[in-house]
Amino acid sequence: MERPDNFDSIFFNEVMKPQTIIAMKKHEQHEVNPWSDLYDVNITKEIFNITVEEFGLNMTVYVQGTLERCNPANYTGQILGENIVITENNNDNKLMIMVPTTISNWILKEYQILGEETQTFDEEIDKIALIERDLPEIPEHIPFSFCLFYKF
Repeated sequence: MERPDNFDSIFFNEVMKPQTIIAMKKHEQHEVNPWSDLYDVNITKEIFNITVEEFGLNMTVYVQGTLERCNPANYTGQILGENIVITENNNDNKLMIMVPTTISNWILKEYQILGEETQTFDEEIDKIALIERDLPEIPEHIPFSFCLFYKF
C-alpha cells in the first residue's frame, strides 16, 4: 500500500475526518393565551416622569409624559412629599395641572409649558396653582412637557 504524502494526511484529518456536530437548539413553543392570568397581575406603566435639579438657590422641576385620552385619569407624582396632579377636564377639553406653590422652603416663581413663553407666578405661599391649557382634538395619546422654576 502506498503511503500518503503530507498533503493527503492533512486533507484527510481536516476535511474527511468526521467533525463534531452541534445540534441546533429546540425551541419550545408555548401557546399564548391573552385571557390567562388576568388576576393577580400587577402592571407598572410610566405615564409621566418628574426630574428635579437643584443648583444653588434655584430648583427646576421637569415634568414630561403622555395623557391618555381614551382612558383619562388623575396622574399624581410627588416632589419632596408635595403632589403634582395632571388630569383632563372632558367638559372643557382642557389639560389641568395642579402644582404646589411652595415645596419646603422653595417658592414657585415661574413655569414654562413646552412651546410657550415662560410665565411669572405671583408669590402665594402654601397654595396649589392650577394651570390650564387647551387640548388638541387628538383621539389617543397627547404628550406634555413643562418646567417649574422654584427659588429658595
